[in-house]
Amino acid sequence: LGKTIEAGLILTEYRLRRLVRRCLVLVPTSDLALQWHRELESKLGHQPPHPWQVGRYLSRRQQDWRRFDTWIATYQAAVRHRAEYLEADWDLVIADEAHHLTNRSSEWYKLVKKFRCSHLLLLTATPVHHSVDDLFSLVSIIRPGHFGSLRAFRAFFSDESLANDTQRGAMVRLLSQVLIRNTLLAVADQVFTGRRVFKNVPVQLNEYESAFYEKVTNLVLTLGKATRHGRLPMEYYAIAKMASSSAKA
Repeated sequence: LGKTIEAGLILTEYRLRRLVRRCLVLVPTSDLALQWHRELESKLGHQPPHPWQVGRYLSRRQQDWRRFDTWIATYQAAVRHRAEYLEADWDLVIADEAHHLTNRSSEWYKLVKKFRCSHLLLLTATPVHHSVDDLFSLVSIIRPGHFGSLRAFRAFFSDESLANDTQRGAMVRLLSQVLIRNTLLAVADQVFTGRRVFKNVPVQLNEYESAFYEKVTNLVLTLGKATRHGRLPMEYYAIAKMASSSAKA
C-alpha cells in the first residue's frame, strides 16, 4: 500500500476526531515534498476552501506557522532551522522514509528524537537496512526504552539469534506494540473484490470533438507508419492518451 495515502488517512481521521490540528511532514528530498503536497491535495482534499490547507517550507521566506495546518519540509531544512521547528506547536509529526533515521549519531535522528508532539508516525518500507540494530534506533524514537538498553537488546537479539523461534517470537511481540505492517496480500480481500471487469462505454462525439479526434489521428499517422503487423504505431497511443487524459483535455 502507498505509505503517503495511509499516513494521509491517519491524519484525516485524527483531525476528524479532533486529536490533531497541526501536522509536520518530514521528507528526505524536495521531490518527495512535492509528491506529498499533490497527494494530500488531490486525493485527500486538503486544499481551499477546506480548512486543512497544506504548505511547503521554503527556507528563503519567513515562515508564518499559523498560515497552514500541515507543513511539509525536508529533513535538511528542519535541521538547518531546528530552533523554529522544535519551538513550533506540532500535534503530529510524520517522518517519511524513516530508514534514514537509523544512524543514532546523525543530525536527522537527533532532530526527530527531540520533537515534543502528541503523536509521532515513522514511515518506511525497509526498516532494516544494515542490521537488527536499525529496529532499535527507530523504536527508540517512538518509545524510548521499549527494548531496554542497547546492550541488553544486542545480548538477546542479533541477526543470528533471530533464526531462533524464541527470540523471533519475542521480537514480533515487542514490535507489534509499536509497528503496523500492511502488505498487499494482507488487504487483498479489501482491495480486490474479484476479477477485474472491463466494460467499453460508447461515447457519441459532438462536431468539435469529432474534428479534434480526426486531426489527432491524422497527425499520428503522418508521424509514423503502421507496424509490419498492420497495427497502429506506439506514437498513436501516446498522443491519443495525452489528448484525452491531460489536464487541458
